[in-house]
Amino acid sequence: MGNGFERKIFLAGAGASIVLAACGKSGGSSITPSTASPSGSPLTSPSPTPTGAAPTAPPGPAATGTLVVDFTQSDIPAGTQAYIYIIGGVLPNGNSPIVPYHLDAAGVPHMMALADNTIPAGVYTPGGSPGNALSSFYPDAWAYYGIPVTVGQTASIPLNKITPATVSGLGTGKAAFSGRVYISIGAAVLPFTVQTGAGGVLTYAAPSPVPGAVGSATLFDFMEFSVDSTLAFDGNTSQVDQFGFPFQMASGTQTQGGFNTSRTAILNDVMMLPAPFGGSTLVTAIPAGASSLYPANVNYLRAFSPSDYASNVPSGSRATDAIFNYWNTAVSQWFTTWAATPLTVTDANSGTFTGTVTGGTLTFTGPETFSIPAAGGAIPSLDIWQCANSLDSGDTAQKNVEKVIAAAFNRGVVSNSMSDVSCAPPFYSAVPGQSQPYNPWAELFHKVSGNGLAYGFAYDDVCAQSTTMQFSLVSAGITMTLGKFFS
Repeated sequence: MGNGFERKIFLAGAGASIVLAACGKSGGSSITPSTASPSGSPLTSPSPTPTGAAPTAPPGPAATGTLVVDFTQSDIPAGTQAYIYIIGGVLPNGNSPIVPYHLDAAGVPHMMALADNTIPAGVYTPGGSPGNALSSFYPDAWAYYGIPVTVGQTASIPLNKITPATVSGLGTGKAAFSGRVYISIGAAVLPFTVQTGAGGVLTYAAPSPVPGAVGSATLFDFMEFSVDSTLAFDGNTSQVDQFGFPFQMASGTQTQGGFNTSRTAILNDVMMLPAPFGGSTLVTAIPAGASSLYPANVNYLRAFSPSDYASNVPSGSRATDAIFNYWNTAVSQWFTTWAATPLTVTDANSGTFTGTVTGGTLTFTGPETFSIPAAGGAIPSLDIWQCANSLDSGDTAQKNVEKVIAAAFNRGVVSNSMSDVSCAPPFYSAVPGQSQPYNPWAELFHKVSGNGLAYGFAYDDVCAQSTTMQFSLVSAGITMTLGKFFS
């Protein structure tokens, strides 16, 4: 990601408004396919492959500057409705506030406007069909930013029209255009509600994977990306928030995000995670009475991450929730250790810092002096899940130290000496004699990754373990290929 702390600046929907973001068994049950009927309507370009027929040959490399979304290789019935949404924004010239945009089917950026909210509340399709079982997931009027396509087709959308001429204030670094390419499968469309925020600033409410939240009844997943004024592209698949379904992204000889197993198998694996994560804790079923709105044989919308789970535990349950408090004991033990034996944290760009716990506060000295958390006390488990707050504060050097600590807790490799320079695997349960808590969600997605790389938590790019791809749209394009659901 370049020199120094450069946490990815992607637009992440939290069900409220746009925010800057990076960037044993437990009684689990098996997932049995249902008998839901596919729904959808034809679009354009290649004819859908008949249900049951062999997939068509994948398209060639994406044309320069182009995003190709390939729906020909999945085992979902051909003709199933799908949508693509390219949503993002820019900090004009690197300065707040964010200006939100969406791209149309021709790749042209359009600044969002309140007038975009043309679909009434309670409606789940752009055609105006009443929501019935899904109406509560569409509580407000919303904007239809979807680009329709059907399974069995491909779609080609230019990304090289994101330029200073079409996006005011577009630049490099923090002034890059950042966002997501969402894909949804089935009749239920992702709602984006344009809003006026504090100080009259335009913003939008984005879909959330959290059960019951706005848009959570839609079967979706996404790629995070950024494009700057030089057409430098930076993107990755991600399971930081959720796992909806598999897809792979490729550009030239670079390939990332592909899984070595099916969606059904991965959801079963999530249900078999150790306590307190397994069973139905992180897996969301489709809404009752709405099976016909989803692809045939799909019973589950998604698995949502422990990070999102912890972030949404009701305040009255937080004191006793096992996931919300998952790292509390380990943090307390390490703070006791660091009171007697100083901690050293080395970052390749910021140098080596020495941390000592005094009076319950972890204070670092070195190139500069600071405390984590700044207000004193131990690092909360929620901050480790989110890689946020006390582990995302201060200046660049502080954040470089904090990301190493957050990654070490997630990977189960906390020690008295931690570094982003010499931190190669083994991680998670593979650590010899592992006795530390670790993030089993992240471990799972690294295990099922075709090349061992995944974005399982927000700082998974520490030590180059993430699915990040970087190239220039001046000379290359990118293909997103929908993967297997059942086989």
